[in-house]
Amino acid sequence: MTSRLQTQGHEDDLLAQDRTFFEALIQRDKESLDRILAEDFTLIDITGGQMTKEQFLGLLEEGQLKFLSIIAQGGTRVRVYRSAAAAVTGRTMIEVQYMGAEMSIESRYTHVYAEEAGAWWLEIAQWTAIEQT
Repeated sequence: MTSRLQTQGHEDDLLAQDRTFFEALIQRDKESLDRILAEDFTLIDITGGQMTKEQFLGLLEEGQLKFLSIIAQGGTRVRVYRSAAAAVTGRTMIEVQYMGAEMSIESRYTHVYAEEAGAWWLEIAQWTAIEQT
């Protein structure tokens, strides 16, 4: 029986895509985000709220949501399944401004990617706030 887990050959691409996603959030770069986020992208935020790609990009575009910094805290793992789906998990420290209020949030995240036509698309992002220690 072959393993469904196949990280070799894709890990670097997925880590680079994750870094590009974080950079695009900080820059509020809609073009880059459009190339990264799948059309049916879903974000589950730190409060458990859910939003679509359109809603998420709208908050960024209107300036209601601003990522001031995103710093990886280590422990990032990549799992690729049959070269068509992948999960990237990690931990970050996020400085964000939401509706004018600045916050520092330590979080664990899960990003689910799907490969289509040679590109990895971010399908789902979930961020969970964790207590700062």
